[in-house]
Amino acid sequence: MGNFTGFYGIAGGAVQSTYDDQPGVGVPGELAYASDINFCDALCVGDANGIAAGLGVKRVSISSDDAVSLQTPLDAVFLPGNTAGASWGVNGSAGGETIASFAGVMIFDETMQSDSSGQPGWDTGRMAMVARPERGGARPYVKCVEACTKGNNVYWITVGGAAASGAVYAAGQFASYSPGGGVTAVELTNAFFITSGVAGGVAMIEYPLSYAG
Repeated sequence: MGNFTGFYGIAGGAVQSTYDDQPGVGVPGELAYASDINFCDALCVGDANGIAAGLGVKRVSISSDDAVSLQTPLDAVFLPGNTAGASWGVNGSAGGETIASFAGVMIFDETMQSDSSGQPGWDTGRMAMVARPERGGARPYVKCVEACTKGNNVYWITVGGAAASGAVYAAGQFASYSPGGGVTAVELTNAFFITSGVAGGVAMIEYPLSYAG
């Protein structure tokens, strides 16, 4: 995944080339219910390569200096496994994330930038909406690398790679089982898949009010 430098398609091209006769189910990072916006916080993206919508992130202190502008948060969000980003400096353990490290899902925004593949997200330094588990029962859509099963706990991928099944996961994605193989995942025991999803599609997860690390 490249930097989110603002690629918006072919210069002079159409904004939208096709129209479906039925509305889509959802896109990764989209909130299934508008009221869940109340469970989101604005946090700065620290990852040097940006972060795509719909990925699970960790929240890390980037400064202990309270003299900075109050408009600049002292925390930033990173993908699991990353130790530094741009000018942010070291941000704690890499690859050693636990359930307590999970800071939520980066929420899709219609004004997002996108990478050269058209994947929406925010570049480093941009402000992002993150649905926080501490705030309440957010219900975002996430991408299903493999088929996901309603009712199963959510597994947050902290180290990407090839699963025992052969499927390839990236850090920050989710599964409804422990993928094994070269993939490291943290079970979010109070988060659940509340819909099923096919491989390559989307499913809805929920981390309820009782969520605790």
